Amino acid sequence: MYARGVRVLLVCALLLAITGRAHADEGEAWDGSTIAEQAGAGFGVGVGVGAIGSFAGLLAGAGFAENGDWGTPLIGALVGFGVGFLVGDVAGVQLVGDKNGGDGSLLATTAGLVGGIAVAAIYVAITERAGRRPPITVDLLVALTCILGGPITGYQLTF
Repeated sequence: MYARGVRVLLVCALLLAITGRAHADEGEAWDGSTIAEQAGAGFGVGVGVGAIGSFAGLLAGAGFAENGDWGTPLIGALVGFGVGFLVGDVAGVQLVGDKNGGDGSLLATTAGLVGGIAVAAIYVAITERAGRRPPITVDLLVALTCILGGPITGYQLTF
């Protein structure tokens, strides 16, 4: 039942996308090239800032670790990467949007990230409740789409 419902939603979304008449010229809100650039910058800057955060978390974890304890620095590195990726995602989306003539607010971009994380959490809750977990690659793609798409949506809604 769950899989059938998802397929129906996907087909409906595809039909709307194909038959829709929505159009945005270069530089307007929801311009496809700007959104693609924002997604690339959000991911790229997120990975870069995440790497810096990972290193900082590793050092912080090593400062708290006992002799021979490798778990604390590892957790510090993972948390540092996660926080750094989220901060870099918002920064990349904001910078590219502003570079392309947008005027979205940083608060809305950050709120979009929070909304994207909430949508990803709802997705996890629904799939857990259904008792049928999709492959991990599907989970990762949904999470990445929500985490990258949330800030872009927030930015574009304040354009």
